[in-house]
Amino acid sequence: MSENILKVVAGTDVPDDDAATSPASSGGDFTEELPLLRIDATSFDARMAGVESCSVARELAKHWCSVTAFEVEQEQMRQAREIGPPEDEDKLFNKRWLEKCTRRHPDPDELVEFIKRKASRFINWGDIGTLWKESPAEGIELWRALRLEARDEFFSGHYGARAFESAGYMHEAYTRAQYLAVRDGLVDEWKPKGATEFILIDQMTQAYVMQLHWLEKAMRRSQTAPRTETHEYLEWKRYRRAEAKANQWDKGYWDIPYQHEAVAVEQAFRLVDLCMKTFQRAARQLANIRLVRAKTARLKRRDKMKVIKGVRVA
Repeated sequence: MSENILKVVAGTDVPDDDAATSPASSGGDFTEELPLLRIDATSFDARMAGVESCSVARELAKHWCSVTAFEVEQEQMRQAREIGPPEDEDKLFNKRWLEKCTRRHPDPDELVEFIKRKASRFINWGDIGTLWKESPAEGIELWRALRLEARDEFFSGHYGARAFESAGYMHEAYTRAQYLAVRDGLVDEWKPKGATEFILIDQMTQAYVMQLHWLEKAMRRSQTAPRTETHEYLEWKRYRRAEAKANQWDKGYWDIPYQHEAVAVEQAFRLVDLCMKTFQRAARQLANIRLVRAKTARLKRRDKMKVIKGVRVA
């Protein structure tokens, strides 16, 4: 059920019946329509449709297989709960897969426009697969547009900045602007060329931002007083300790270690030093790449000058 039908046609204009029977009317330029070929999307033969199309088809097949397997599992659980013995898994899987392959949207044009209006980050394999069923060319174009968008986010720095926004409250415009300001400064200074140097620039930016984060924690832990329990709460714990001792711990195999004030301060400064070393290591690696490129260019110029001098002497 995971096969795609590829229609191979030689030529661009298909003649009508009268023209097909008259070689002279077509000027000797025949167009032959070959029979439909059934090709497994995961086979090597699918490469005739293009490497990119083949890769996308494989990912779509993997996605639909996962979705179908989940739906089959849910359907079997529902049947076992409401009807009785569930239907055979293979038959149910084939039926679900056939429904996904043959189901069509009532308004394909509206579906295409809706998917294209979605933000790039929220377009998933299901959207590409749905668009692929209506028009494979549109599906490939959408995938290429996603790749270009991802490429632009990488080179602009937004891809690396999202690593610091793992929670919703961290997603702030000014925080993103601060990160990009540091990155833009490094880009202006180093003027990176190629993806490797941009990755090192991102590593330097992330190391510096993490250094500031842990430096702030180190100064807070070393210069301000920590929050402690009040005397009343300590007395209450002492009073309740005897009766709560029996139910003090939940089940587990190890205890969470307590961190005293000195250890907390030391940890913050140690992480600051680690971030500084990460920044310096990325900068040193970037400088080494520049040095190797400069030496290679100098050797090429030297060889070129030798060839020019040899020609002049001759």
